[in-house]
Amino acid sequence: MNQPRPARNAAPTIIKSSGRRRKVPVYYLMYGDIIDSPIDAITVVTDGRMRVDRQALAGKKRSGGEGSLYNAALLVNLQTKPPGSNRTLRLCIHRILRRAVTKPRRPHDPEWSDPNEEPDRGRYPELWDWWRTPRSIAFGLIGSGDLGYGYSNAAEQILGMIVAWYNHPTKGRLRRRRQILHVYLMIPQSGPMSQRRLVRKAWEQAWK
Repeated sequence: MNQPRPARNAAPTIIKSSGRRRKVPVYYLMYGDIIDSPIDAITVVTDGRMRVDRQALAGKKRSGGEGSLYNAALLVNLQTKPPGSNRTLRLCIHRILRRAVTKPRRPHDPEWSDPNEEPDRGRYPELWDWWRTPRSIAFGLIGSGDLGYGYSNAAEQILGMIVAWYNHPTKGRLRRRRQILHVYLMIPQSGPMSQRRLVRKAWEQAWK
């Protein structure tokens, strides 16, 4: 399904959807910058050691100044592609999904003894936004560019690992029922046009 490309700095636009509302997750191909997307959890590629963690970002605002853009960011530190192996990238995606559905560590607090009780918003504002499991998550094309995985290969590995996560032989059914229900594959709105075209083409090829 082809649609006109949105103008730069426009609101995020869904280009394609799996459209299977009775089956989860529902996949979306979306044009827009990931940090401007009103999605529960986003992935942000950083440098340094390969470590994925979740961080509340309650101070971020929408373009119009209303509400938070997203509840949590998953910081991704991915190593350069080892020769002949995609294992590092696939492991990274697995860790992202596992971390996204894992609640943060509870602080020691005698007044918060019930493990099922939500944190007090006034006392623990940094935990409030990311205590509940996100219902949606956005992925950029992690591993493409300088990290050496290539556009098409990175898209295939990311989408393949996400599909495998939801189709796990023993845990897949629970994941499809209770965990993240919407997966967004992002095409950047900023940056060179040639790069944006490569990202879109890679996602569309992996989608088939």
